[in-house]
Amino acid sequence: MMKNNYEITGMTCNGCRNHVEKTLNSVEGVKDAQVNLQSETAIIETEEKIDLKQYKEALGKAGGNYDINSIARPIED
Repeated sequence: MMKNNYEITGMTCNGCRNHVEKTLNSVEGVKDAQVNLQSETAIIETEEKIDLKQYKEALGKAGGNYDINSIARPIED
């Protein structure tokens, strides 16, 4: 399993957080996505590397003005 940390922009409320988390969890290959509104971050767990472009496309299709960007390094368990 791989865990990666991402910055999420565009969230203004808990409804936004729920929408982003649900969308990220729907991306094929994602085992678990946890989104934090206060820190504007997401920790996404996958079995294999997923290209950032897939997350961006999923958020774009789901509606809203959200964006996702990688934060430096993978998270070690």
